[in-house]
Amino acid sequence: MYRLKLDFPGKKEHLVFFDDMIMRFLEKSEFEAYKRLHFVLHEAIINSMKAIEINEDKQRSENIKIEIEVNDNEVNAIVIDWMTGIEDSKENVINTLKDNDNVFMESGRGLLMMEHMVDSFTWGKGENGEFCVYVTVKRE
Repeated sequence: MYRLKLDFPGKKEHLVFFDDMIMRFLEKSEFEAYKRLHFVLHEAIINSMKAIEINEDKQRSENIKIEIEVNDNEVNAIVIDWMTGIEDSKENVINTLKDNDNVFMESGRGLLMMEHMVDSFTWGKGENGEFCVYVTVKRE
């Protein structure tokens, strides 16, 4: 089993560094679908960074945490931030995005791509009010 935990400021200038670190970790873990998972994690991190950028509550932490665990059967990842997150259920958001009128919206399409690229993709509030995106990809 391999495990990676990162905790970093959610600022755009850090994105390339952490993208590279995640990619190298997934490559070294000999995970077949690492590029798909990397794309999904990149999208989730960008969403967290956007939430941090528009945040007006300066009492909230502006860090992002990423946890990735690779085992024999699957790879599980969590992207955590302390913003308000998406209030609506995943089903409502995804169904709304699938509506043809919404295909050309400025944002949101990344959620549709994330949904189709992994075996499990959910989000919700954690025990301490943090917003969590959970991703699972089965090993081939």
